[in-house]
Amino acid sequence: MGDFEVANGVQPGHRLIRYGPYRIVRHPSYTGALLCFSGLALSVGYWGTTLIILVPVISAYLWRIAKEERILTNAFGVAYQEYCDRTYRLVPGVI
Repeated sequence: MGDFEVANGVQPGHRLIRYGPYRIVRHPSYTGALLCFSGLALSVGYWGTTLIILVPVISAYLWRIAKEERILTNAFGVAYQEYCDRTYRLVPGVI
């Protein structure tokens, strides 16, 4: 098992949170981080630099989210699938 699985594994006693910001998006902290990175990238004022910043950052977050969602699906099964059906991954109304 790699470091990622250890850091992001579900531990005994963990439960699925579905209230607060989690009732709308499954990864609200990642949404906030991506907004911060987007603001930073756009503040540079050059589209080339914006893409250089955002493409790898967004790719890394999407990879991490896919990995985490597999872990959570294995841990919480149908309950997590139903939760996914009712919420957005990152941006309400979009994804």
